Amino acid sequence: MLLISESDDHGGIGVTWREGPLVLIEAKVKLPTVGELMRQLQLYRTAFRGKLVVVSPDDAYVDLLREQDVTFIKCEM
Repeated sequence: MLLISESDDHGGIGVTWREGPLVLIEAKVKLPTVGELMRQLQLYRTAFRGKLVVVSPDDAYVDLLREQDVTFIKCEM
């Protein structure tokens, strides 16, 4: 996470990098094919180190997502 704040020391802008809980939430009204969903999640993993969560009313892939360490939340949209 990048935090930007005013800096009194130099009258400018201070920039600080901080690690914290990171969650990426992918909300889907309709799930794509299992291959397309896994491709998207793998792409996210190349640039994101936090927890992946998929939210959808369709729980067809819940077991596969769990095997891939992806949290699934069933939610009517």
